Amino acid sequence: MDSHQEAVPWKATLYSASHRGERRRVYTRMRGRSLEVGETTWGPLTRDVYDAEEHHHCIHLAPDTFAVLGAHLTVASADVGDALGRHMVENEMFLTDLMDELDGWNVPYGYLSSTLGDCVSYRPARMLRQGAGGTHVSPGTERSMWS
Repeated sequence: MDSHQEAVPWKATLYSASHRGERRRVYTRMRGRSLEVGETTWGPLTRDVYDAEEHHHCIHLAPDTFAVLGAHLTVASADVGDALGRHMVENEMFLTDLMDELDGWNVPYGYLSSTLGDCVSYRPARMLRQGAGGTHVSPGTERSMWS
């Protein structure tokens, strides 16, 4: 097990890639009832951008987003994790590509970015609410998905 192969119960490593010495691992896993999608990079580009040997960032999707995600991915809520993984692999997506797509779908998520365990940035998710015209993000309803 190398230093980048963490002892974590991964649900699925979607893909690992290497290009010009830069390595990337994209994964999904369930963390409690939330779905975590993450990406870890290490190599020369990571060192240049983050001044660190390794960079990790991830998003957490709460269970109340699974119905909306299922509608966009045309699967049942219970199958969102696997479908989201397939969607990322089939479209050769990085985590930032997925975040752009979720923003376009108005799906809230929590975001965490770190280098070697030091927190770089954290953005909690906003809650969904049902109302006229469908599901909407409620401003000012930030919450931690890591608790």
